[in-house]
Amino acid sequence: MSDETTMVPYDGSTSMARSTAGFNHAYRLAKMLAGSKLVPKHMQGEAENCMIAVLIADRLGEDPLTVCQNIVIVSGTAGWKSQYMIARANRSDVFSSRINWRTEGEGGSLVVWAYATLADSGEEVEAATSMAMAKAEGWTRNHKYSSMPEHMLKWRSAAFLVRLYAPDVMLGYSTAEEIETLDVTPVQPTGSLQDALDAEVVLPGIAAIVNDSPPVVDMPPIPDPEPPPEEPSTQDEVEAAIAEGAAAAGRIANDGPPAFDGRASSVALLPEAGGPVARIGKRKAA
Repeated sequence: MSDETTMVPYDGSTSMARSTAGFNHAYRLAKMLAGSKLVPKHMQGEAENCMIAVLIADRLGEDPLTVCQNIVIVSGTAGWKSQYMIARANRSDVFSSRINWRTEGEGGSLVVWAYATLADSGEEVEAATSMAMAKAEGWTRNHKYSSMPEHMLKWRSAAFLVRLYAPDVMLGYSTAEEIETLDVTPVQPTGSLQDALDAEVVLPGIAAIVNDSPPVVDMPPIPDPEPPPEEPSTQDEVEAAIAEGAAAAGRIANDGPPAFDGRASSVALLPEAGGPVARIGKRKAA
């Protein structure tokens, strides 16, 4: 009997998430893992996180506990431990050989290549990393690049090799080391606004306002509102207004002013241009 371990190909039709019974079974398993001391601290008591790990294990054809022990969360992003990624690649059918390394130089000139042979073509493929690259990319913020540089570069080069030629082996996830060194610092603006103006990267109108006083716009004076017409207050004034309105209406109609004895039932007053006809007065008793 062979002791060789092979990965189980993922078959979406048998996924735990595709049936209610499978999903419920996965959640019960996740709750069991969350209550175990064998899972990492960040998963203990977190049934939801364990549930995601169980579903990932289902996709990978992997043991759920193994996935829980090798998946890490860095700033809210999931990643794999490098040694687990290498082990998965070595077990896959993408490479016909195990991943190996060769090195050249030392200290700041150290270069490490990871290489393997593709199973389908027999081609040897490789990926290289170096201390110069580590410094340029900011990886050396991890103190292990000072204490064990060759080891760290081997992990990096192997991760590059797997991500280039076998990304499906790890479902496209990065390694924890790659996530840790991602630069997520917000870009801070440099220089001053005047520097930007000198570089002509802002609109000319903004430059004119910054360099000179804003233009003064001459505005016409706003006229005072006309006072409202005075309302008649006495009976004589009311009757005089009625008479004046009646006379104006009669002249416009070319019928002459209507007879008015001060007791007309109602008299039409001419409105202002465009306004409605208003009637004022009192109805004469029959």
